[in-house]
Amino acid sequence: GGGGGRFVGTTARLRTELIDMILTGQITPGTRLDQRQLAKTLQTTTAPLREVLSALESEGLLLREQGIGVFCRVFTVLEIEEMVQIRGVLESLAAGRAAERITDEEVEGLGEIARQLAIPFPKSGEKEFLHTHVEFHQKILTIANSPRLKTLLRFHQFIDQLLLNCASPMWYVEAHDHMGVVNAIASRDVKKAETVMREHIAPTYTKRFDALRKRFGEGPILP
Repeated sequence: GGGGGRFVGTTARLRTELIDMILTGQITPGTRLDQRQLAKTLQTTTAPLREVLSALESEGLLLREQGIGVFCRVFTVLEIEEMVQIRGVLESLAAGRAAERITDEEVEGLGEIARQLAIPFPKSGEKEFLHTHVEFHQKILTIANSPRLKTLLRFHQFIDQLLLNCASPMWYVEAHDHMGVVNAIASRDVKKAETVMREHIAPTYTKRFDALRKRFGEGPILP
């Protein structure tokens, strides 16, 4: 886009705020974005806003219909399933890389977060749990030290929060064991870390997909 460096601070803020509006359900799937209204709400001008909308469009959170406007993307059950499979592969790659690089101090830090994730939480604590959960996987990514993986995974880590707002009764979140992942990475065994991470991700989704299929078939997931 145009404008170069002028917008950098603004676009970063707008990006965060827009994603937040999508993830918290203030902008619901399928709705058309009123750019003028949005610029007013976010206290910005249309130029940086347009730049951010294009970025989120290329990341797959928004969809542009030529001549009609920009819409909040609706995902189908099949698409989400594919995204979860991709996420499993990417996360396991991150775990393998982390196993080669992790320090004892980082093992400690990761274990600390894993212990928080094992504690059952009330229904009202879902958001907080998700936040800690993303932090756990982000930390592994940081240790893995691959900017490219980080970019690829950024989108896939939104999925849980997106679905929690869209289909919360079916897309529930529950505390589950992360210590196995920590131990596998701490063993410094690349293959083991990769396998344990992949097996960690898949089962937590099986039941939830069954529930989504009952409700939406393979079609669009709408609030």
